Amino acid sequence: MKRLFVHKLIGLPVAGTGTAVWWETQIDPTLVFGIPMVAFIGKEDRPVENLQLEPDIKVVNDYKSILKGKDPQLERAVKEMLEEIKKPSKTGF
Repeated sequence: MKRLFVHKLIGLPVAGTGTAVWWETQIDPTLVFGIPMVAFIGKEDRPVENLQLEPDIKVVNDYKSILKGKDPQLERAVKEMLEEIKKPSKTGF
């Protein structure tokens, strides 16, 4: 969604891994290798491989919060949405 500028992206940076891989098992099942098959093209008109995605707002989902049943990223997203609906509508509704 960040590419489309629809909403703020909340979370942590995501590594640029934009290649689909076809995995092949050999006669010896302990030997497996991957063949890159499809690259995803980003707004830069190039494969997104190695282009890290940076969130607009960095929020860590730490281990202790998750164990307590909390989701800091989701909580921040809800907070941002509540702030957004308080703003005057751009459409007049």
